[in-house]
Amino acid sequence: KAGFDGIQFGAGHGFLLSTFLSPITNNRTDEYGGSEENRVRIFLEMADGIRKATNPNFIIGIKLNGTDCVEGGVTPELALKYVSIMKSKIDFFEVSSGFGVVKHIIQDVVKSETKQARPARGEGYNIEAAALIKRNNPDVIITGVGGVRTKVFIDEVLSSKKVDYISMARPFLEDPFFLNKLK
Repeated sequence: KAGFDGIQFGAGHGFLLSTFLSPITNNRTDEYGGSEENRVRIFLEMADGIRKATNPNFIIGIKLNGTDCVEGGVTPELALKYVSIMKSKIDFFEVSSGFGVVKHIIQDVVKSETKQARPARGEGYNIEAAALIKRNNPDVIITGVGGVRTKVFIDEVLSSKKVDYISMARPFLEDPFFLNKLK
């Protein structure tokens, strides 16, 4: 009714939907826990409901972690399995990382001093996880995000076909004219 072309599920960074995907937070024993297929079930059901309410051309995407950056969480290999399972109903996947918003909860859940192992924070720190997912799912649209700041890097990543698109947010929040710097 709002006239939007699509929707993106926010399933990264420890937000509610990401807790379904992460083995460290999803300890469910019902049809939404356990196997990889069960952990993605909520997304497949939501996609079915959205398609019924909209149309076959309505775009559905997911921002998910390529890694939770915490022991026992999502790894790039697990993320690529999720993408393989969901790709028949989801149009694109934006690969991010981290479990920042619930880091303290995770430590309580695992009852240890689990340290969040942040990836090297260089430019494009999620690109390699996204590239792994893309190599194993070449028929899927994959977007990389995270620390991307220069046109040289963007051109290199896109020309290498590691991902299909680059997503950016912080540079535009910090500088509304950032796009001009990429020309």
